Amino acid sequence: MRDRLRVWTTMSLALIQILVPVLGSVGVLGRMQGAQFQLVKSPVVPAGYAFGIWGVLYAGCLVYAVEQARPSRRRDPVLRRMGWPFALALLVDAVWSALAQLEAPLAVLALVILPGLFGALLAAGRFYASAAGSPQDRWRVGAPVAGLAGWLTAAALANVSVALPARWFVPGGQGAAVSIALLSACGLVAGLALWRLRAPVAYLAAVAWALVAVIVADVTRESAAGVAVAAGTWLAALVVLSAFAWNRGPAPATGAA
Repeated sequence: MRDRLRVWTTMSLALIQILVPVLGSVGVLGRMQGAQFQLVKSPVVPAGYAFGIWGVLYAGCLVYAVEQARPSRRRDPVLRRMGWPFALALLVDAVWSALAQLEAPLAVLALVILPGLFGALLAAGRFYASAAGSPQDRWRVGAPVAGLAGWLTAAALANVSVALPARWFVPGGQGAAVSIALLSACGLVAGLALWRLRAPVAYLAAVAWALVAVIVADVTRESAAGVAVAAGTWLAALVVLSAFAWNRGPAPATGAA
């Protein structure tokens, strides 16, 4: 009974997560979620095209949901341990999207996204701590979870930045300093996650996508050049760290349910 509840809760939330922005795109539920963020000139908000990654993330979450709903996988011990944390991430994504489309206060959005990041990182950690996953599982289970965790790592940074007073990002030393401090916090979280998870490609790809889009946005705006350099530096550092983390050896087998 508990397995069935987890399975169908996850499947339902994966579908709701897709439905909410669709309702926004047709004007039934507010407006598209990126609108508020593009009005805020924070140097660490990525270029608008970066939000297109949600299409890939939605598809990956749906693949995960279908995989864990297969009768042969419902009692899988690894999926059991991952299931509820990832369901939390899906729930938070749907709630955050609805609130963003309804133009909730930016400070509220910055707080709401944090449990989703926690759930995605916890689920990813439980998957990559197990040596039981097949190559197929790494794509159907590990990659969707790690990809979402990577994007939410960067999204949490962007949410915090737009919730801060606009005067903190005026051109000059202070604005660049605040932005670089935020990027450093993001880089430290991402670096720790990469090390702990043994550098899953999907996590690195999602974070890299966001950092490149930050560089593109700052170059396009012709502002905060130092922030663009900092983002590029963090990107290079994360790539190097991933090379080391990749060679840490296989994860220990954990058969715990």
